[in-house]
Amino acid sequence: MPTRGPRGPKRKKPNHSGSQESLNNDGLSPSSSSNSDLLNMMKSLHNKMDESLQTTKELKSDILDIKAIISTHDRRIGNVEERVQNMEASFGLVSREQEFLLQEINKLHLIFEGMPDSADETDDNLYSSVKLFLSELTEDEISFDTAYRLGKFKPNHRRPVRVRFLAMCQRNLIYSNRTKLTPPFFINEDLPFSIRKDHAILRSKKKDAIKSGVPAENISINWRQRSILVNSDKYSIKDGNLVLVSQSQGSFSQDPVSTNNSSSFLSMSQSRMETT
Repeated sequence: MPTRGPRGPKRKKPNHSGSQESLNNDGLSPSSSSNSDLLNMMKSLHNKMDESLQTTKELKSDILDIKAIISTHDRRIGNVEERVQNMEASFGLVSREQEFLLQEINKLHLIFEGMPDSADETDDNLYSSVKLFLSELTEDEISFDTAYRLGKFKPNHRRPVRVRFLAMCQRNLIYSNRTKLTPPFFINEDLPFSIRKDHAILRSKKKDAIKSGVPAENISINWRQRSILVNSDKYSIKDGNLVLVSQSQGSFSQDPVSTNNSSSFLSMSQSRMETT
């Protein structure tokens, strides 16, 4: 049997504990590195949340400030609107008072339309023409204060004449005889512009209604109330506009228009105007 030779020295097993400890001491362990990164991320998120909370608080504060400003402005706007409404009401009241005062001042006046006009007419000529016109209209002697044309002279245009009477009784006498006149002669009250404008709207409505086929006898105008009745529809003027207010039956008084022949002065004046 063969014999074994002498044994060599025994090999030592490699010891890896030292290298592991070295890795741990150098901070290169995978678990420790991930934990550190996680902590850093959490800190960053926490800081961002704090910043977001602070920003939210600031926004809430700004929103409250804006709401307070808006509320203040709303109150101011409400006060301004109330003042505007009060001013409009006061303006309307003043306008009506002014309109009433003008009516009172102009009560002694009458406006004569259609009287012949010429470029070389003098004040004395006009005064004499008006005096003759009034005497033939009433067959009475009428005294008046002044008579003058309104506006500048234009060819083929008859300027109205404003006549101021000395007494209301004489003024009313002339006005009551206006129904004797035929176009182009008219006598009107000297009304403020706002009233004349409203009356023009009523006349225009009547004209349109007749054109649309409504019989003239079914149309009535109330000049004082500034309203017109067309068949069963009642219209009134509100703020310069004609609006439908009711459809109930009713009746208004309307100044009649006579078709009697005019006086000799009117015929003479008409022929004089045609020859000039």
